[in-house]
Amino acid sequence: MIVCRNVLIYFDMESRKKVIKDFHDALTPEGHLILGKTESIFSINELFTLVHYPQTIFYRKEVHP
Repeated sequence: MIVCRNVLIYFDMESRKKVIKDFHDALTPEGHLILGKTESIFSINELFTLVHYPQTIFYRKEVHP
């Protein structure tokens, strides 16, 4: 699990993409990435699946066979 709350909002788009890729590479299969409420990687990522729980949104690393 990686928790990175309220950090990505300060990066430009290219830096965000690099950080998200680095997080993906560091996580174990089906690992989780937790971001702040105002942060979304939906439009820049194909590496994670958005997961909704009550009061919480996080991303799960995609596992490709």
